[in-house]
Amino acid sequence: MFLSIFLICPNLLAGVVLLVPDTGGVGEGVIAEAQAKLRQGDIESARQTLQSLLSTEDSSHPELVLADMLFQNGYGKEARATLERFSTINAPRVDTFYAFGKLAIEEKRWFDAWVHAKLAERVAMPTNWTPKYQETVRAQLQLLMLASHAGRGDWAQVKSLAESLVTGDKVPDEFLSYAGEAQFHLGNIPGALEHYQRLAAQQPSFPTPELVVAKLYNAANDQVQAEAFFQKAVAVNDVEKQHTARLEYARWQLWQGKPEGVSDLLTFQTAHDDIRTEQQYLLAMAARMEKRLPEARTILDKLLQASPDSFPARNQLALVLIESPGLADQQLARQIAEENSQRFGNLADTWSTLGWIQLKAGDLDSAERSLSTATKAGTISRDTAFYISVLRAEQAAKLRAAAEQSSGPFFYRSENIPSGL
Repeated sequence: MFLSIFLICPNLLAGVVLLVPDTGGVGEGVIAEAQAKLRQGDIESARQTLQSLLSTEDSSHPELVLADMLFQNGYGKEARATLERFSTINAPRVDTFYAFGKLAIEEKRWFDAWVHAKLAERVAMPTNWTPKYQETVRAQLQLLMLASHAGRGDWAQVKSLAESLVTGDKVPDEFLSYAGEAQFHLGNIPGALEHYQRLAAQQPSFPTPELVVAKLYNAANDQVQAEAFFQKAVAVNDVEKQHTARLEYARWQLWQGKPEGVSDLLTFQTAHDDIRTEQQYLLAMAARMEKRLPEARTILDKLLQASPDSFPARNQLALVLIESPGLADQQLARQIAEENSQRFGNLADTWSTLGWIQLKAGDLDSAERSLSTATKAGTISRDTAFYISVLRAEQAAKLRAAAEQSSGPFFYRSENIPSGL
């Protein structure tokens, strides 16, 4: 679930932050007006607009709302200053401690987050918060502590707290999720499945519990158990959940470098466009991995006919075309990759693919720049690492050739290094 850095969400299962529940949208209108002023760079006008929230039920303090909005609109320095100033000159508030706790979670300062959540529990609730909303806020503080324990890897503490929160008939999904994950990490798989089964009963869209456990095993790098639970997940009777499990299992097989079973997994009919699109995309990846390039191209062409702006399909098509022996296909690959760099320049895969295509064309300088850009996002993909290794090998080969052809002493002539594409 998405949670804003600061604002306490009245609906634990909402996809967006709802500041003022059950007030006819008055609070939302104020927020929208303030957002418009903030986008124009007028922070003070936005602040004044938010003042009406002081008398609005179930709202965070206007200064905390403003700090949250500043963060979301790229005013990080001003947001921190607003938060610090407010906490200095005002009495401690629940939502102030919550704000600092959420910020600590965002910055992976797990103990700080726990401390702020505990401090928030000791402060009286604002008088403009209804009893129902106060219960919601208490649940949010529990989630803050659960996130803190989980971030530190203290699953015993997660279990202790989460199990105390799931005793009722209807509890927030997040509590059950934390309880299930804690049981998994503590080695109690039946206990984990029990919580996930309960969650699935509460939330029809929740995947089959076996699939959740399979993905947890995958994250823990236990691929034997991951595959065992993927196989259990695809055997469920619920057709739609089985389709979801088949997609996840197929994706896992591709990530493991085992494309041979993907086609069998994905031979099913579905009326859902999003599932069908993912199904065809994974089939294209399997075909590419098995060097069935014409088939991969056909699938990707069809996907792009339906969705011309799909970056994943465009990216894969460029990678398929560059392997073609035809010069026209290779040129089209470079054209697509260059267009992607202009349209999707914020994605690392854009630059990784462009770098590889430039490298295949012998343009080492351009490849160096593109692959360098791809690495700026931090962790790189396996393919990007391979592309860079090939680039370095080719650069080394050219430098070795230059050394052989130059004049002067050459003390390392007898040394060998890997070279060539």
